[in-house]
Amino acid sequence: MAKELLKKERSEVKIEVIDSGTGMVGETLLVKRLGRAIEQGKSFEETVKMAENLKQRVRVFLLLKTIRYIYRSGRIPEIASKIGALLPLKPILGLHQGKMHFAGATISQEKSKEKVLKTLKEEFDSNFPEIGLMYIDNREEAETLKDKITSLLPETKIFISEFSPIVGYAMGRGTIGIGFFAK
Repeated sequence: MAKELLKKERSEVKIEVIDSGTGMVGETLLVKRLGRAIEQGKSFEETVKMAENLKQRVRVFLLLKTIRYIYRSGRIPEIASKIGALLPLKPILGLHQGKMHFAGATISQEKSKEKVLKTLKEEFDSNFPEIGLMYIDNREEAETLKDKITSLLPETKIFISEFSPIVGYAMGRGTIGIGFFAK
């Protein structure tokens, strides 16, 4: 709708609406990469094509301290959330191509980090050497994870930012997100 409104006022402006199929840290990575392409002189058409290609390769993992809050997002029924909260598991959710999926569970936040680091090592595309970390009320844990990633992939640039309050409400305190481009 916004595209059509702007086209009426400024018909010469090129606009393409692209569903990134991701959010949060994945969307930030995508926008940063496309911004650099524009700064390097890529055409509008080249940038759109790049966006369509790269959005397929964005991986996001969310390391939750508990599944208790996730029902607020409408992703699981409340009863599943209550039962899951009774179990001593730390769920890992994946977000890829617009779909959130269960990527595993561990018995501790450290084990969750190890599992995601293993996936990162296997799937990470070093041609796009940037990784994003996001956190909810636990910057120290995000910094610790950054150090582990730097040891694993020393040439990588890593940015850290805080999740929005809406994501915090849906995922709960202590959640860490990690995003990267896969091979």
